[in-house]
Amino acid sequence: MAGRPKSKASYIKNTVDPHFSWFIRLNGANQNGMCRCITCNKMVHWTEIDAGHFHIRKNMGTRFHPCNVAPQCSWCNSWNEGQSALFAQYIKDKFGVEMLDELAELAKGNEPLDLDKLVVLVAELKTKIRKLCKDKGLKCPLR
Repeated sequence: MAGRPKSKASYIKNTVDPHFSWFIRLNGANQNGMCRCITCNKMVHWTEIDAGHFHIRKNMGTRFHPCNVAPQCSWCNSWNEGQSALFAQYIKDKFGVEMLDELAELAKGNEPLDLDKLVVLVAELKTKIRKLCKDKGLKCPLR
């Protein structure tokens, strides 16, 4: 990225969100690029599945928390409003009930995200994305 972003809101929307989504979906993908929807178990290619949020994206305290976001088919994520009961069960099973409580507390805090930390997060995500693609033999979405 050349220079400092002009606006934090546009940086989040245009840079952080897509990189975080790629990371979540690639992390959930198998060697063939297929992800299992965490709420209905449907298999969907990582490029076509959503990165569903348990606590909605407007909650900045959980927006980029990897335990709050997981691969979901668009039906479950959008049309079935995230299947929150099933998503909660997934979080309990994978991370423990304590994580549900932690995410609930983090979702209450809506302090602004620090732009410098977001720039660092994107750099870290790029490294992780490249590694996941290499390890799984998948085409990397990064240039």
